[in-house]
Amino acid sequence: MDDNHDVSPTQPDQQICSNCRQEPALEGYPNPFCANCRNNFIKYPIPKWIYGFGAIILLVMALSIIRIPPYIHTAIEFGKAQNAMKAHKYFTAQNHLKTVLQNAPAFNNGKASMFIAAAYNFDVDVARQMFTEINGVNVDIDEDLETEARTAMNFVSAMLANDTTIGDRLEAASKDNSAGLLRLFQEVDSSAIDIDTKLMSEYRIADRFYDWQNFDSCKLILNRILLVSPTHYAALQLMAATDRHLKLFDEGLAYCDKILQLNRENVNAIFLKARIELVRKNFTKAAAYRKEIATIAPGNIGCLEIDAVLAQSAGDNAKAKTLLAQIKTIDDSEQMIYKRMDSVINGNAPYN
Repeated sequence: MDDNHDVSPTQPDQQICSNCRQEPALEGYPNPFCANCRNNFIKYPIPKWIYGFGAIILLVMALSIIRIPPYIHTAIEFGKAQNAMKAHKYFTAQNHLKTVLQNAPAFNNGKASMFIAAAYNFDVDVARQMFTEINGVNVDIDEDLETEARTAMNFVSAMLANDTTIGDRLEAASKDNSAGLLRLFQEVDSSAIDIDTKLMSEYRIADRFYDWQNFDSCKLILNRILLVSPTHYAALQLMAATDRHLKLFDEGLAYCDKILQLNRENVNAIFLKARIELVRKNFTKAAAYRKEIATIAPGNIGCLEIDAVLAQSAGDNAKAKTLLAQIKTIDDSEQMIYKRMDSVINGNAPYN
């Protein structure tokens, strides 16, 4: 037997053309086509209109992404507003909600959210309008929003409470100076009127003591108000200003922070912090608060006041007087800010 017979290696089956299924496919190409089919595809490429059609589809898709349908844009804005409200940034929330209600004016959850934001921003006109529109028997509002709206209503109602007789009683008591005001405070404090009206009446007495620069008596009454209502906005604000005059700077800042816990974008509270820092000549912090105010409310008159004091402290009296003139043009009819700053910039009174 011959063991040295020839053994040839096994040849793999050659691929058949995937197009005509008859001719063998050419080797060395990724796609299994025969020579004839490959030449035909080269002679007849993909029509150009297919590329054009594909380009049109891509363009339409791009435009649909860029020009988001209004309802999607509204949903995005409402989501941003809700996130801002959760962070107690009601100024930002109100701006987003303006867009929401422009696109969806009948959206009741948007109206309820706008009421809440406006209430904490003390935008009374908007809050009143939104309340009127959602205070109906057939209005459908999310339960959580409804609870929040009630809390906001209590907050703003406390600030708007008014005893129609307190004005005349305050003027009569003021004739007897501090003793008369203290007697009036005791009368109001022991009266049977509702708590919101009582606290606002007491606040007005404290405010009169503040105007008289009797800061100790003012603080006495404010402590009483805050003992009953620790988040009483008006009392917190006046207490911060009172502590600034009494040089209790850290305490004043703490009261500002309590306001900012309610609304982190409360420009008045941030401005009060800036004034405290200006009085104790911490100009770097005052400038930082000024920047924060400008970010939230561009054009706020408080920025001009801070700039004027900073300019004066740097010895730039010309700039300080220019800023004072700008304050005069945008201050309200009573010109209270201008009059106070005129004395400061012209060297007739210290800044306090």
